[in-house]
Amino acid sequence: MGQHGKTAIGTAWIVAGAGILWLFSGALNGWMLAHQVRLPAQFTRMLFPETIAMRTWQSAQPWPILLSLFSVLALMAFTLLLLR
Repeated sequence: MGQHGKTAIGTAWIVAGAGILWLFSGALNGWMLAHQVRLPAQFTRMLFPETIAMRTWQSAQPWPILLSLFSVLALMAFTLLLLR
């Protein structure tokens, strides 16, 4: 495998990791705020930003899933653009 192949694999891992961590951060934020964890809400929002607005999940189907998917894909495309 050449240098270009290793770079492409490394870039793919970084882009996938950015998308997964972004989505995980938003999900953890929503879960912590909904379950009244002992942390203050301001501290929770600082540690785990609200990446997808809570009102999105109250929308009619299929919008919550589509908005989440498009948001993750946009973040991954932007990360890929920055890495190139």
